[in-house]
Amino acid sequence: GSLEGPAGGLSVADTQKIGDVVVHLGELTGELEVGQEVRARVDADRRTAIRANHTATHLLHKALREVLGEHVTQQGSYVGSDRLRFDFSNPGGMTPEQVAEVERKVNEAVLANSGVVTTVEEPEAAKARGVMALFGEKYGDRVRVVDVDGWSTELCGGTHVDAAGDIGPVVILSERAIQAGVRRIEAVSHRAALDHVAEQRSLLAAAAGTLKAKAEEVPERIAGLQAQLKEAKKAQKQAASADLAGEFEKLRGELQTVSGVSVGILDRPDLSGGDLRDLAERLKASCPDLAAAVFGREAGKVPFVILSQGKAREAGIGAGDLARELKGVLGGGGGGRPEQAQGQGADADAVPRAVETLSSRIQEALA
Repeated sequence: GSLEGPAGGLSVADTQKIGDVVVHLGELTGELEVGQEVRARVDADRRTAIRANHTATHLLHKALREVLGEHVTQQGSYVGSDRLRFDFSNPGGMTPEQVAEVERKVNEAVLANSGVVTTVEEPEAAKARGVMALFGEKYGDRVRVVDVDGWSTELCGGTHVDAAGDIGPVVILSERAIQAGVRRIEAVSHRAALDHVAEQRSLLAAAAGTLKAKAEEVPERIAGLQAQLKEAKKAQKQAASADLAGEFEKLRGELQTVSGVSVGILDRPDLSGGDLRDLAERLKASCPDLAAAVFGREAGKVPFVILSQGKAREAGIGAGDLARELKGVLGGGGGGRPEQAQGQGADADAVPRAVETLSSRIQEALA
């Protein structure tokens, strides 16, 4: 709301209750003088939305207890003009079916349009007849009870609708954990719920238009596209595997035998880092005595893999040492175990010098 006067306005940003005094806090524009007349005015649209969201949290609390169990208790909440938030105790997450059931129960209460009755009672008497109280909350000698048709009854001093139907539709947006044993539901009601439904309908219509299908056909059409994509990926993987099998045969054919060791320092610009790792496993399995390195290209970088096993290791060739040495040639970085190492260089133009460096080190060790 706001306070209006000839000198400006006071926008109300918050409300606090101190004893029996309600204090509105806000920012003043203009100047006020002692004795000046002002007019207090409530922002009706904002207040209506807040009332709807607040009463909706009461219905949500009751619905959660019916669906999940009596162990559910309120752990916190937020009630604004745009949305509501409700935190509650529960050991695990809710299933989509449970969320839908809670939303259904809340909206059934809304459709029943029962009156929202407030009474002032003694705390113990109210609790004795089943009125919900917040755990750990301190109450005075008299408390305000908000009752929605005897279905939802809670101690509360906040602002509420006159009848449940004034809440309008309630839509749950999300349910998630915020800490161990505490979950959070976010939802909208009243006009915000209508706006949300309209937005979702618009998105569904756009999706249906893109898929050239009716709205009710969208899930089936998406499932079909996902199946096609899965098959395409499978076919692509099989083709890639076949290509790598051919590349492996080429690589193995280029290996030379030096002092009983299969040696090869090879540059393959068409291979990615993943391809190199696959080929490395195949080379290790086919050549027990092996000293090899393969360079590829990926996103402007130079992935590489170096292998040393059998007689090559006995000759002192360490794959990790060679990978680290390449840093001074290719830039980037690399390292690993004596048997296998990998890395990624930064300078593709330096690959010929890297090949020469590794060839020289391996030949020296085997000689």
